[in-house]
Amino acid sequence: MDTSKEYVSMCRKSSEIQEMRNGRFDEKGDFFNHPLPLGGNEYTWLPRQDQLQEMISNECSIYQTLDCFILFWQDECYLSEMEQDMLKYYSSMEQLWLAFVMKDKFNKQWNGEDWIASVS
Repeated sequence: MDTSKEYVSMCRKSSEIQEMRNGRFDEKGDFFNHPLPLGGNEYTWLPRQDQLQEMISNECSIYQTLDCFILFWQDECYLSEMEQDMLKYYSSMEQLWLAFVMKDKFNKQWNGEDWIASVS
């Protein structure tokens, strides 16, 4: 499970994903980040890879989901002219799947600092 500073930032800034959680903190196996100092209610949900996949696969079959993910990966990371720049943004499968969910559901992409409207 990715708990890196980068993934926490990506999750914290994905308000659409955070809203999916609806403030419920009762599912077993969920991961959260709570910035120091403790005492506030500023929890950030860190979705696991299976939870991210479920956000997409609820709308289509697992095979269609995989096909779409492969196309996303090729377009965003493998075949783009900015291959090295894009790859530096994703250092875990959770980061890559979060980027896929944000692109597929909200047409946003990660620029290394924030989610921005996708041009494609």
